[in-house]
Amino acid sequence: MRPEHRRIVREEKPLADTNKITDTVFLEKTLSTIELGSEVQGKVSELQEEKQRVMDWLREQLTRVKRGEQIELIEPNSKSFTIEYRDGSYIAKNSGQEFYVSLGEMLTDVSWGIDYDLDTESVPQDVAKQYVLSRAKARLSTLLNKQLVLIELDINEDGKQLNSFQAIYERQLEGRELIAQDKGFIAEQMTFNLMSKMILDHGLPISIEEADVYDDVVNKIDYVISRKDRDRGIRIGLEDSDEAESVGVQFTLMFRKASMLGKRETVLQVLRRGIYGERKNTKDIALVNVHPAYIKRAVNKWKKEKGPGGPDAHLEMAAKVDLVQKMLQGVFSDEEIDEIIKNTFDVDRHKIKIRKTY
Repeated sequence: MRPEHRRIVREEKPLADTNKITDTVFLEKTLSTIELGSEVQGKVSELQEEKQRVMDWLREQLTRVKRGEQIELIEPNSKSFTIEYRDGSYIAKNSGQEFYVSLGEMLTDVSWGIDYDLDTESVPQDVAKQYVLSRAKARLSTLLNKQLVLIELDINEDGKQLNSFQAIYERQLEGRELIAQDKGFIAEQMTFNLMSKMILDHGLPISIEEADVYDDVVNKIDYVISRKDRDRGIRIGLEDSDEAESVGVQFTLMFRKASMLGKRETVLQVLRRGIYGERKNTKDIALVNVHPAYIKRAVNKWKKEKGPGGPDAHLEMAAKVDLVQKMLQGVFSDEEIDEIIKNTFDVDRHKIKIRKTY
């Protein structure tokens, strides 16, 4: 897809923040500008209607939250916990078992097919509102990616990119839950959730955004990170605006020298070419990896009980330290990363033995 098409396709921000809901404009702006085959146009339109139903659900649930009524889940998952707020803590209950959960876990566990049925009499309204918004955002993101794949398969003329979009399309059709997919996709989500929990539960002063399928395939970006706490050549408070400078992250489980050199060359090609679309303020792309043994162990531990927190809750300390320091490199100084890891995990990162990757 040419850059100008990309700008039109992605010109949609359905959930700006917890106090504002903006209707999607994807359908009108896309279909009026890009010529699609009639079958593809019909499928994109159907997905748009489904997105509108998600927006309707969101409005209804926010009204229920305001009234102190029970939230109705948008699409129930296989595992569900009841959440109570008791003595300053969130307690998840299921089949007689109780678990302490954090706000970050509540808002990210949808990745692993976990639902939380909030006791609206005890859970604060602002938290219930964030939970509803996070569920809607996750669903809208899934639907948007389906639309983008359909459009790319119809109009993209780059053979390599088409192969990637076709593979994504087939994976979408399979509809397997994330935990049953390739370890690379699982690790990608675990890393995103780890960083999100640091933001929500520990006040890490960054924003992190999951890239859509276009950015993944064309720009080689899995996440975008922006710093929020001080002026780094940009005006404070503009991390979500067109003037904020951010860093893209390409995540991989590759860890051997030859594979990593190949990955780095691919990222360098994107940077030399220029990042297409709305990512004009993403000035660099960091290549982040972690040893796959850490991911395998964490996933296997979580599969035994499938409790709150997902497999990322079972990452060993060495994996957490390795991921965090790599994700934040270039965003914070080495001294600041030392302090962040010490404050979050209560460890000296220089004393943690980490499995070597190239």
